[in-house]
Amino acid sequence: MLVIREHQWAALQQSSFDRFVNTMIAILRRRFPQESTVATDQQLRAFVENQIERAAAYKISDRHCVRVYIELAGCYGWYFDTKLGWASSILNRHILSERTKTDWLEEYVIFSEICNGKL
Repeated sequence: MLVIREHQWAALQQSSFDRFVNTMIAILRRRFPQESTVATDQQLRAFVENQIERAAAYKISDRHCVRVYIELAGCYGWYFDTKLGWASSILNRHILSERTKTDWLEEYVIFSEICNGKL
């Protein structure tokens, strides 16, 4: 029988977390090339880790949903969740699942871009 000790499990979780953060840094560099060229990997890591914590406050922990949240923060700023009424309204609806929250956020952005002639 295979036994995974607590410290081994913690190491696996940390490794998985680090891979996710590194993936998000790479995504931010690709999606926002001009903005990210002035930021070091350490600064982007701090941004990603901060946004993971902020997403968790809204019960968003699924990797896909966290990615959406981080990309929106990249578009609208570190505190988009509190500064933008539409985002705050969606995120603070406790009855919604994390997937529904991030889907609605994405749909709002797409609809706004269509209405503003950007798409």
